[in-house]
Formats: sequence, structure tokens, C-alpha cells
Amino acid sequence: MKSGIKLIKTLGATALVLGLVAGCGDTKEDTAMPLDKKVNETVVTVDGVPGGVAIRTVKMQAKVASIDYEKRSVSLEDDKGHRKTITVGPEAINFDQITAGDSVSIEFMEEQVVYLNGVEEHAEQGAAVVAAKTPEGEMPGGVVAEMVEIVATVTAVDLENHTATLTFSNGASEVHQVRPDVELLESHVGREVVIQRTVAMAIAVEKM
Repeated sequence: MKSGIKLIKTLGATALVLGLVAGCGDTKEDTAMPLDKKVNETVVTVDGVPGGVAIRTVKMQAKVASIDYEKRSVSLEDDKGHRKTITVGPEAINFDQITAGDSVSIEFMEEQVVYLNGVEEHAEQGAAVVAAKTPEGEMPGGVVAEMVEIVATVTAVDLENHTATLTFSNGASEVHQVRPDVELLESHVGREVVIQRTVAMAIAVEKM
């Protein structure tokens, strides 16, 4: 693993998952109760070695409780009775194949890797999206993955409090606590911190 200042963040996935289920359209809910989900979070580090990896997985299973084809809205309900109503965008070309009672399976994965570049190393920010969906006329489903790389610069270190200040390309700055087992040096100022984030999701709709 490359050396790096630990900067591990895991994001709440429910809103993002529901937005993607809706064919990247806006989501609207008819109750405040979220769908039941199974969440697993793992942070991997090595004692004395800077850097780390955070992985978050979310699995949800629901059924279509009701559907409004004219408004392109669908209400999902889990086995505990929690319900979520979403509005589906035109990107979901197979929306008319969905009917009440259909089963919807959602699997979401987020991975974030953070490391400190070498003295002479430089990275470029970028993003890429890969998507695959079922052919027109078949049941809705598909896989989408997004990879984003963000580069920040260490602009200050506080050796007493063991924190580092990161400044991003938009000018925003954040102060982050550095792991106690990681040596923090004045020479880290000016170095680049690279944050690589990958989000992937798979959706499948089946007739019951």
C-alpha cells in the first residue's frame, strides 16, 4: 500500500441508491421511514503504515407495492412494511415492464482509498462512469459504476495536535486528524494527498 495520511470517510448510501434506482431521476418519498437495509463497513489499515481503505456495502430487498405509470412513480416496500416512493426518470426505458408485486434487489458498494504521493509524484483529478442496462422490452436492471480521483495538497501540519490541513483545487481547506501510529512531519507540507473513490451498484427487478 502506498504511504499516506489517513482520510477515511464513509457516506450514507440510502439517498444515492434510491436516486439510481429511479433512473437517475429525483426521488420523492411518501413516508419518513427508510427501506430496511443490510450495511457492512470495513476499514483496513496496517499499524505504523500510513494510508487506508474503507469499504461500505449495502444490500436492500423490496417489492413494488404500487406504481403510477402516468406520473412515473413507484412505491417500494420492504418485508417490515417500510415504504419509499420514488419518481423514475425517462432514462429507465423499461419502466412500463414493472408491475405491483415485482421484487427489487439492490446491491451498493463504495470503496475509498487514500494515500500520500511521493515528493516528485503528481496526480490529476478525474472521473469516469460505466453503465450497463438491460435491453428495451426486458425487465429493468443493470449495473453502474463511478470512479472519482480527487487530489488535495497538504498546506499545514500541527505536530502538537497531530493534524494536517488539506487544500483542494476549489480552494476549500479541511483539517484532518492523522492516525496516532503515523509519523507526521513538517516535510509533508506541499505533498499531494490522493483520494480515490469508487461507487458501484447493481439493480435487478424480477417477477414474483
